[in-house]
Amino acid sequence: MNLTTKEREIIEWICDETEMQGFGDYIYFNEWDMNVYRGVIGSLIQKGACAIDEGCTNQKEGYMWLYLTDADLIKERESIKPTIQCNRQCDVNRKTLICESCGMDYNG
Repeated sequence: MNLTTKEREIIEWICDETEMQGFGDYIYFNEWDMNVYRGVIGSLIQKGACAIDEGCTNQKEGYMWLYLTDADLIKERESIKPTIQCNRQCDVNRKTLICESCGMDYNG
């Protein structure tokens, strides 16, 4: 599947989830330029790469749950998915690899 740089950026975000199995994550509208990324997400959905879970989405509150649906992309991501997860079930920051709840450092 041909993906743009911005589409890959969204896929990287939703696939870098460290708290659960699978490939999905919240997209918080205040963290993304939704004037740009609304179209990017729409394109991913149209290509069959992703879908929105309406049960975990609240447009008024400003978030959506986006998850990967394309079998080939899932296989690709499974081959490179990190196995890092905080033993205390807290939230590992994707950029720093430090758990924001307990302070555990997963950098090394």
